[in-house]
Amino acid sequence: MAGGASRIDSYIGFAIKAGKVVYGGEMVSRETRGVQLVIVSAEAQKNTLKVAQNAARRFSCPVVMCAGLEDKLGRQGCKICAIKEASLAKAIATTAKESDSEGYSLYIGGADGEKS
Repeated sequence: MAGGASRIDSYIGFAIKAGKVVYGGEMVSRETRGVQLVIVSAEAQKNTLKVAQNAARRFSCPVVMCAGLEDKLGRQGCKICAIKEASLAKAIATTAKESDSEGYSLYIGGADGEKS
């Protein structure tokens, strides 16, 4: 069922409209505060995954894997982004944790930010 995926897509859209998304590995690694969730593409290379892991450790936030992140963000070549809105980040992580969220999976952490 794609219900979870469409909900996550909506949450990402809300975050984009609110200006609470940081795009790209360089910008995510330069961010100094406020990151609540990192979303990384399933097609990302090892270095991009390392950026996601470092951000998760530094900000104590979960990381969600997403198939086709570039298309969902509308930015070609973008393999990683960070969400800076706490309520949207929690909603995305919680929905990704559910089994019906096709295309999304929790990679590191949990809905409330604990490491697993």
